[in-house]
Amino acid sequence: MRYTLLHTALGAVFAATATMASLALAAPPVMSAGSAPFASPPLTAPGKNKLKCFDGPSEGAPQGGSCTMQGNGAKGPAILDVSSTDPDGDYAGVYYQESSIHGAALGDIRQLGFHYVASDSAIAPGNLSLNIPIDEDGDGVTEQYAFIDVFYCPGTDGVVDALHDEECGIWYDGVQYENWDALVDEYPDALVATDNFAFVIAERTPTDNAASYRVNAVKIGKPGR
Repeated sequence: MRYTLLHTALGAVFAATATMASLALAAPPVMSAGSAPFASPPLTAPGKNKLKCFDGPSEGAPQGGSCTMQGNGAKGPAILDVSSTDPDGDYAGVYYQESSIHGAALGDIRQLGFHYVASDSAIAPGNLSLNIPIDEDGDGVTEQYAFIDVFYCPGTDGVVDALHDEECGIWYDGVQYENWDALVDEYPDALVATDNFAFVIAERTPTDNAASYRVNAVKIGKPGR
C-alpha cells in the first residue's frame, strides 16, 4: 500500500465536518469511529434522495479539489476534480443525505456501486473509492469503513458493482477481502452504521497525478434497501 489521504467521518447533514487530515500510511484510509458529531442519517424520502457534493474548499479544509453536480439527476453525474496545484493535495466527493442503507445487514443490501470515467488511466490506491461505515455489534456506531477502491475493484468499462462482481476486492480493517460476499461471510451480523454517511470520494495526495472523475449512477442502497 502507499500513502493516502485520511478522510474524517462525514457529519450529520454534512455540516462542514468532512475534512482531510495529515498523510497516513494505511490500506485505503481508515476512519475513526466517532470522529464527527453526528445524528443518524434519516430514512429515504422518495423523490428527494439526490446526490450532494463536498470538497476541500467548501469545507474550509487546507486541501483543494472541487465537486460540481451536472444536471438534476438524483444519481449524478458529478465531476470530482482533484487537479489543483495545492501542495496539501485535493479531495472531492458525493453522498446521499438520505438513504435506507443505514441499519441494513450487509447481506441485505441490493445495490452498491457507481459508474466513473477518469481523465487519468493511472489510478492508484485511494484515488477513487466508495466508503461504507460498518457497525459490527449492532449499536449503530461505526467501527471501521469498508473501502470499495477502484484500484482493487475497477469494474467493467467503468461500472463498479460491488455486490455482483466476484473480483471486486474490498478493504476492511486492514484486510483485503476477495469480494463483498467474502466480507459478509467474515462479518455475518454486521450492519451499515447509522452514525456516518456512505460516500464516494476522489483524492489526490501531493505526489499523485492531477485527475478528474465523472461519477454517475451512484447506487448506495435504494428505497426498500
